[in-house]
Amino acid sequence: MQDASELGEQKDMCLSFSEVSELTGTTPSNLRFFEEEGILDIPRNGARCRVFHRKEMEELPELVCFKHSGLKLKEIKRFFHLVRQGNSTLRKRYRMLQEGHQAMKTRIRELKYSKIKMEYIGQCCEAYDKGEPLPQVNPEWMDYFLKQKI
Repeated sequence: MQDASELGEQKDMCLSFSEVSELTGTTPSNLRFFEEEGILDIPRNGARCRVFHRKEMEELPELVCFKHSGLKLKEIKRFFHLVRQGNSTLRKRYRMLQEGHQAMKTRIRELKYSKIKMEYIGQCCEAYDKGEPLPQVNPEWMDYFLKQKI
């Protein structure tokens, strides 16, 4: 994947989704999704070829990151709508990014807990298979469980 600054000084690039995919590391299906959902508005020239501007090329890595981070489509659309409104929306965008960051940290904690629990279940399965007593509960799992609001 090339850095957006390495894409040359061309203002307009008549490229297919496959070509943009290759340049940016974004899948063609992601590009189609972003276009169909109205997040990217890729104009076409007289030959019906999509004309990617530098702006779209620079937005693609952010779009993919947001999509894979678990942000809802509605939030992604709102963020890029705010981007297009200019610097007057910087504070709103900053708050959205902060909230997204906090949500990801929470999700990571939940996944770590799930991993600990799955490891314990795996150990229990092994003990059953071998006819051995069940292992003790992992202290990390118990600490996490006891801290949860039920």
